[in-house]
Amino acid sequence: MPLGGTLSRVGEETEGMFRLTVPAVQIFDLRVEPVLVCKVTQETYPHPCVQIESTDCKLDGSPFVQSLHKYYDFHVKTQFTWEEGQVPAISSFSDIKVLLDPPPPFSFFPKEVLEATGNFVMDASCKALQRTFVQNLANDYRKWCVDAEYRRRRATPK
Repeated sequence: MPLGGTLSRVGEETEGMFRLTVPAVQIFDLRVEPVLVCKVTQETYPHPCVQIESTDCKLDGSPFVQSLHKYYDFHVKTQFTWEEGQVPAISSFSDIKVLLDPPPPFSFFPKEVLEATGNFVMDASCKALQRTFVQNLANDYRKWCVDAEYRRRRATPK
């Protein structure tokens, strides 16, 4: 997983459900560690793609961060498409929505300052995660193409 995150299946009977733990980020005395439950599906219409959609998100970390659960709603949907041809390519698109009702002391800051700060942090974090994820995906695919034993292990549920 990128940057030390973890990915695990959610239950044996729940097909396509995974728990993604993003590595903790320390900001002064605050430690933030997002944990998402995601559903992974493969679509064929109108074009083949793989979709990853969050169904639940919580912030673990320091006590203050954990107290924020009632103040936010986080939703992410990422779609991977691919092109086969002379120059094969994998593309991704993510739609991230964060609804926030800032508690004190953040509620005293102007909304524009909070939005700009949040957008900057989300943009930087997502670019780093996405770049590393796509790099790891390409490396995994290269190995999958040439190693039959690796393909067998990847296809067998744990």
